[in-house]
Parts: sequence; structure tokens; C-alpha cells
Amino acid sequence: MKKALKFTLIGFLGLIVIAVIAIPFIPAESYRGEIESQIDQMLGMHVKLGDISLTSLPSPGIKVDDIQLSDNDKVLLTLNSIEVFPRLSSLLSETPEIRKIHLSGINLHADDIGRLSELANNQESTDTQSSGLLVKRVTADNNIIQLDESHSFGPFKFEAKLSETMQLSMLEILHEADSVKLKMIANAKDYDIQLQATNWTPPLEPALKISSLQAKGKLQPTKLHLDTINVTAYQGTVNGNLIVDWHPQWLIDSRIETAGLNLGQLLKDLQNNSFDGTQTGQFTIRATAKEAAHLVDNLHITGDSKTVNGHIYNADLEQAARALSSEWVSGGQTPFDESSSHVNITSHKIQLSDIKITSSLLAVEGKLDIKDLNNLNGRLNVGLNDPTGFVTMPLMVGGTLDAPKVRPTDEALAGGAIGTAILGPGVGTAVGVKAGEFLGKIGSLFGSDDDEKKTAPKPAQNNDSTLDEDSY
Repeated sequence: MKKALKFTLIGFLGLIVIAVIAIPFIPAESYRGEIESQIDQMLGMHVKLGDISLTSLPSPGIKVDDIQLSDNDKVLLTLNSIEVFPRLSSLLSETPEIRKIHLSGINLHADDIGRLSELANNQESTDTQSSGLLVKRVTADNNIIQLDESHSFGPFKFEAKLSETMQLSMLEILHEADSVKLKMIANAKDYDIQLQATNWTPPLEPALKISSLQAKGKLQPTKLHLDTINVTAYQGTVNGNLIVDWHPQWLIDSRIETAGLNLGQLLKDLQNNSFDGTQTGQFTIRATAKEAAHLVDNLHITGDSKTVNGHIYNADLEQAARALSSEWVSGGQTPFDESSSHVNITSHKIQLSDIKITSSLLAVEGKLDIKDLNNLNGRLNVGLNDPTGFVTMPLMVGGTLDAPKVRPTDEALAGGAIGTAILGPGVGTAVGVKAGEFLGKIGSLFGSDDDEKKTAPKPAQNNDSTLDEDSY
């Protein structure tokens, strides 16, 4: 009996060795039509396969090269190869088990992800489990997602583990070049999500440098909620939260606090050299749209910002206030101890209100609009610590971020000239400027004939013509 058992085991092991050696020589190409048909039916899109071969080592399986998935003749996704490794002991059971599927060289465009998901969701009635197949693990490497014509995410690799009911139980994504890691672990109704990054420049415009990032939250069927976001960048920190909702429409809602940011370095990476200093603030970020691509167009940021020990570049407010000239003043710089404002940002305009700037020489208050994120239009009341007394000069602001220009208002110039002529420079100038500013406000309150013409209602047929609401 023992001798018979011994020969049986030897024979069985011999058969396994023969099978392992013979698998690569099985004509897998003869099964191409059936394989393509099954995948077409499973995924709801057309599949095109390259070479098909069977492997024996390190474990028996099947390999397919050069795969394309397309919908209506549009290629949605390509893969360099896919390898499938079944559990041999399960092949004769009612539920064959795939130990591992390995993908290599996935390449797709971000715009096509939605269509792929839609086609996959339409095939829920013909999913893998209904066909009596169990997949335990999926891995992938050397994958790239094309974000736009000049930006991509990758190469990255991932590992996914599936439950007995073919539900995702764990997903881990790791950028192969940068230290970026995303991990998702399934709960009863959602996924715990963790995101980590070190020395990372996200593939977006503008390209901002992140020293470290830690984020935790939950992913639900129609919502991503990151309740903790901690970022260190530009020698400072950004802490807050983020909600991204995509049903019934797209929504972004976030609250953040910034502290200790090197504003000069940050603006330099934004290709703006108009300001520097150490910045802190609290902001609310919100956007809604029917489609994700339009969220940026509806972006709205509000909050309060304070900057200390900085400079305003290409504008010398002190020189402009002392000049008492109708000529625009440009160039130079304005150092300050502290600057603060209320910020209101949309996709095409930045509004700065309640501006306060202080230094040993200046005390500034006012408001400023930056239209099209570049063109300046505003008014600043600049208080000068003058030897003859404290003088307040109202200045007009124009030009652009790169080339701002300032000069006294027309009312201030007229009043200052009269006051200087009557009472002399210094006190007379200050009194005249104040009187001119007061008379200007009275004039704007009652309006002139020209003002009435400008503000008179338009005929009904011309109602699409409106006043410039941003003018002062």
C-alpha cells in the first residue's frame, strides 16, 4: 500500500512538471475570438488584443499584450500587457478563482474616465461574479493618466484587493517617481482614505511646490470628504478641510487657514513679483457647476489676509502722496510693517476691501479691484507722517500688477493747490486736500448733469448695455 501511494505521488508530481513545461506551447491564439467576445460582453465596449501566450513560471497563467478598449471607434484606454494567474486547484470548481491580475502600461486621458465608468456601470447585470469567477487581487505598474496636453500623473503603480463578493476592500496607489501615496480601506458604506506626499509638485498650472501633505477623510458613493488637510509649503502651513460632491451637480467646499507663508516665493511661482512678506489668513473656497471642467469658472474665494514685514513692489505710495502732481507715479517700492485686507476672488476678478497698510512713515486705507486678475482700479487714502503735520492724501490706483501706477485724485489736487496758495505749504496743503476730498464726496452724492446722463435709464431696446460697476 505504501509503495502504491509512493508511486502515485511521484506520478502526480510528474504530471505537474509536464504541465508546467507544456503550458507555454499550448496554442493560445486559437482562443482569441472567445476571449475578445467575453471581454466585449463583460465591459460593454470593443476590445482589441495583441499577442496571447500562456506562461508556466513563476506560476501558470495567460498573458495578453497590446490591449485597446474603445467605444464607437474612439480609443479610451490602452495597456502594454495584462497577465492573469488562476488558482489551479479551483479551475474545476463552480467558482474558478483568479489569484492575481497584473496590468502594465495603462494609458488613458482623464476626460475618458467618466465614459469608462459609465460603460462599466451599465454592465452591472453581467459582472464578473455573475459569470462565476472570483478575482482576489489586481496589481499594476508603469501607468500614466494624461491630464491635459502638457500635464500627466505618473508613472504610478497600484494594488487592489477584492472581497468574496467582488467589492473593493483595499486600494493603494503609489507614484513611482514622486513620494505620493493614496490608500483606501473599505468600511460598511464608505472608504477611509489617506493621502501622503513629500516634496511634490502637482501636475497643474500654476506649478506649486509642496514640502509635505497629509490628508484623511472618507470617500462615499457621491462625495469625497477630507476632514483633515495639513500642508507645509513656502516656509508656512495650510490647514483645513475639503468636500467634493458630484451629485446632483459638482460642488467644492473648503475652509482653510494659512500661517507663515513666504508670500514672495509663492507669488514668484505664480509669476507675480508685486508683493512679499509673511502671510496668514482664513479663507472659504466654494465652486458649483454641472460639469467638473467648469468648476474653475465658478470658483469663489473669500476671507481675510494679513501680511507682515513686506514690500509692495513697483509702487512708491509715499512719493506719489508727496508729489501733489497729476502725473502718474510708477516704479519704486513701499516697505510696510503690516498689511491686511478682506479678499474676494472669482475666476476673473480679485477685490481687496478694508485695506490697511502701516509702517513708520505711512498709514494707508482703501480698496482695490484687480480685473481679469491683472488690471488695477482702486483708491487708497495715504496718511503721511510729515514734519509739518499728518497729511492724508487720496490716491488713484491704475495700471497692471506688473506695472502699477498711482497719483492723487483730481479733487485732492485742486484742494491742495488752493489750500497751499491761501495758507501755505504743510497745514494749508493738508486742509486743502481734505476740503477737496469733502467737496468731491458732496458732488458725487448729489451728482452733476453729466452724472445724470450717465446714470439715466437706457431705452428698453438698449438694456443690454450697463455701467461699469467696478469704476470708483
